[in-house]
Amino acid sequence: DSAVAPTFPSEEAKRARATALFEGVVQEHEGSPAGEVAKVYLARLFFEEGRTEEARELWQQFLDENPDHMLAAAVKLNLLDLERAAGNTEAVVEDLRASLEAEDSPVPTDALLFELAESLEELGRSEEARTMYQRLADEYPDSAYAGTAQQKLRDLEPAAA
Repeated sequence: DSAVAPTFPSEEAKRARATALFEGVVQEHEGSPAGEVAKVYLARLFFEEGRTEEARELWQQFLDENPDHMLAAAVKLNLLDLERAAGNTEAVVEDLRASLEAEDSPVPTDALLFELAESLEELGRSEEARTMYQRLADEYPDSAYAGTAQQKLRDLEPAAA
């Protein structure tokens, strides 16, 4: 049924239709759970289209208004990705360090450690990154990030003298 699984002539046409639908949900259901979740998806579309300021605004608004929502962690990670993409990796590192210290971060600690290690690695701070990967591997051995952390530890192994 084309109503259930519509086809589009291009990816751009598909994205345009999705954007219009999510904008409609946001407009018609402003303030409702459906409207709030639609903002998250609309922001993702904006981010993919390079409309980063609009994405940032929607994601930040969602986080401010829904700090305990089940999507809060994903939205926070999206905002960090957006900042890294904008070249603000040092600010991301500081944000992640503060989130690790906070008692109320929506992002699980293992994800914070992984994101921090990745950001430090991106900045060329390999030893600090290694420390975070090691902490992740030691404290969260069953984490979905643990295998990647172990591989990163091997990759960042100091060269033998």
